[in-house]
Amino acid sequence: TGADITSYVYTPWILPEQVPFVKHRTVRVDMVWSALADIDVHVEAFRDYMTTYATVAQTVNTNPGGMIRGTATWGSPTLWGGSFDEVLTRTTGWGGHRWRALQLKFYIDGTDEQMQLNNVLIIFSSLSRVRGEL
Repeated sequence: TGADITSYVYTPWILPEQVPFVKHRTVRVDMVWSALADIDVHVEAFRDYMTTYATVAQTVNTNPGGMIRGTATWGSPTLWGGSFDEVLTRTTGWGGHRWRALQLKFYIDGTDEQMQLNNVLIIFSSLSRVRGEL
């Protein structure tokens, strides 16, 4: 009918080292996307098996428009006439939320949009004691 269809995918619940009693904090999430189009992919993080509300939500653009080191995105579908197969996005700002289990949701909501997520790397901290916690 020409109406937008929201498509999404969830990761399984992630428990580093399968130890449920240690809390972690997300530092950065690196994602590798196929450079299919200039679209926005929405990424949400859920923690500790609570899926009603996302802890953090971000939007990632799969066509950053250039290779700029030190910013959120590295890669572009084209550079000097050549084409890239993949785009790497490095996202920060995942907040100070601590979690025992983490799940990510990726979704798009536009007509004729495609996404292909090829890899996810989560950088996290697992300090045994953090300032302000007992």
